[in-house]
Amino acid sequence: MNMSLDDHDNLLLEQLLRDSAPAPLPDEGFSRGLMTRLPPRRPHTRSGVWLGLATGVGLALWQLQDNPLLQQLARDWPAGQLNMTGSLVLLVALLTAWCVSSGVLSK
Repeated sequence: MNMSLDDHDNLLLEQLLRDSAPAPLPDEGFSRGLMTRLPPRRPHTRSGVWLGLATGVGLALWQLQDNPLLQQLARDWPAGQLNMTGSLVLLVALLTAWCVSSGVLSK
């Protein structure tokens, strides 16, 4: 086995640290008692994520309200006449909503 000087130094340092480590302190039930005194976990809600997403979408739509693409989408979608660009915009919006609701973007 051909060990470099760094590998040898690392092994010596690891052995020195292992040999000089103090013995673990006795727990005597401290951890278990502490865990039983902790309050129960609150249910995890994503209301902040949804509020942020809704705010972001609202601000984006407000800034893009004069965009011809969004105006055409607003006209064509209720009539059921989507073109390729409008379909892609809706697909991206749906994928983003799915990612947020499934927790992909909030982790």
